Amino acid sequence: MITHSDEIERLASINLHKGLQDFFIKSDLKLRFYPYTQEKGVDFQFEIESREDTPKTLGTFLLQNKGTINALKPLSTNENKGKISYKFDKIRNIIYFSSELQEPLIITICDLKTDTIYWLAIQLEAEEYLHRVSEISSKHRISRKGESIQIYLDPEKTIVKNGRTCLEKFEDFASDIEVENAFDLSLYAN
Repeated sequence: MITHSDEIERLASINLHKGLQDFFIKSDLKLRFYPYTQEKGVDFQFEIESREDTPKTLGTFLLQNKGTINALKPLSTNENKGKISYKFDKIRNIIYFSSELQEPLIITICDLKTDTIYWLAIQLEAEEYLHRVSEISSKHRISRKGESIQIYLDPEKTIVKNGRTCLEKFEDFASDIEVENAFDLSLYAN
């Protein structure tokens, strides 16, 4: 059984790259990935290209990838019923992702138990998360740097589900990136 966090992170990255490559290839787009060198909680930068004879860069996005060996299940109670709860360890990163980055950022959670990858376009929910950070900070009078926060994912926003690439979700994924970055992938995707 996998228990070491480095091994979980490595397997989550492998699953993510395979899932995203399948997602984009089958949508007739090329995806290039680069490790993000300015480590502030961002793992990768992706460049989206057309598959024309002379490829065009259509846009870029950043990604923070998390992995878990525990099967994620939708909540059955409280105001977030139906969503998947995931403990995010650094409040400071939520502030950075939500309001300081110029490029779109997607958070992915790789459930290694069920071979499912969920995504959250954090900047589209920035107001909600920044409000929650403010509440946590004022309630606990804590340093935001080390405190954790729960993030809530829509269980329908999947790149891979039970080992199968969810091509029918590509439009939703592309839309989340486009809204944050103002480019239109539908002009190039199948």
